[in-house]
Amino acid sequence: MRIVLACMMLIFAASVVSADIWVAGEGASRLLKMSDEGNILAASSDLRTPVDLDFDPGDESIWVVDEMSNLVVKLDKEGNTLFKIGYRTFIDTRDIRYQPANSWYGAVRERIPKTSEINMPKALAVDPEDSSVWIANAGLNTVMHVDKEGNELGSYAGFRNPQDVTVNKRTGEVWIANTDDDTVIKMSKDGRRMFAKPGFYHPVMIELEADGTAWVVDSDHDEIVKVNQQGNILLRTKGLDEALPARARKRARGYKTFSNPMAIGIDDKHKTVWVADTENYRLVRLGMDGITKSVVNNLPGKPMTVKVDSEGNVYVTMERSSHVLKVSPSGRIIGRIDEFTRPWTVLVVPSKDKSNLLTGNVVSSSSIQPSDALQLIALFSLLGVLIATVQKISN
Repeated sequence: MRIVLACMMLIFAASVVSADIWVAGEGASRLLKMSDEGNILAASSDLRTPVDLDFDPGDESIWVVDEMSNLVVKLDKEGNTLFKIGYRTFIDTRDIRYQPANSWYGAVRERIPKTSEINMPKALAVDPEDSSVWIANAGLNTVMHVDKEGNELGSYAGFRNPQDVTVNKRTGEVWIANTDDDTVIKMSKDGRRMFAKPGFYHPVMIELEADGTAWVVDSDHDEIVKVNQQGNILLRTKGLDEALPARARKRARGYKTFSNPMAIGIDDKHKTVWVADTENYRLVRLGMDGITKSVVNNLPGKPMTVKVDSEGNVYVTMERSSHVLKVSPSGRIIGRIDEFTRPWTVLVVPSKDKSNLLTGNVVSSSSIQPSDALQLIALFSLLGVLIATVQKISN
């Protein structure tokens, strides 16, 4: 019997998907921490325009880009503000007039120590090796590097409106989408420029595979570009490919290319890449060879960010929509979050203290889908075989 119970525990543990979902946007709270069952765990209103988030596994903190406040903010895992770095600038004196002197609006321009000026930050990335943070400081055309306490380690010039920064979690190397210079730049951990790759047209985002291969959203070329660690282009894709089955091409409603893609997310588990095909109101799932595998059409808004959890579920924020959609690895919409008037971005953080068997819903959702049912049937079939085997051994 103990063997049977142990086998049951292993089967269920293999099926567990548990994560905290941080959603930033316009709403009663600017940032919400939610369980993957849809329960609100924490909220923060101490932000104006949180447009990018990243997680530091070292102390389980959350780093936030607060763009219009010209700030980068560090929160604890419950959403409490630990500190802010940068400048705070407020033009609306009506807000200042009615606020206490020691409040957020207490000064028109208040210098916060630790770093040089932050202006219109667009993105950040945590290096888990030392918990330092790289910031795309677009308003000043720089990339800033700070330690886990917010102290400046370096500020690097020579950029033009950098829109994204990504860290290789294994090597600490840094990739920057140097948007207005139409280049992708790779830097070493100590800030040395390794190469600047030309040939792009307004690259806006970079994501890395586990092996360090980069995927670049080349927005104004309407392309997704795959680049190896040495800066060589491995492939370019504009969207649908003739290798897509005829049935899927028909579902794609005749779109032949991407139109102003804005984001990608990499599913390392299933070896696929999800593209926010923004102006076409759809998601496109690519294989690692750049060939289209499937399409999710007719989204209720323009997809702007795409985040993938460890099991391959996809979270999508959309312009002109109050929803955050949850999409299965195969492309089924399986849940949504409705807590914001306009969601901006999502961060998925694996949770250590929760578990649930099914990955079906974010807030509320439909009944178990066919693929979920098949998974359950397979699990219980395997369990039956194990029980029968143990009974034979016992006899």
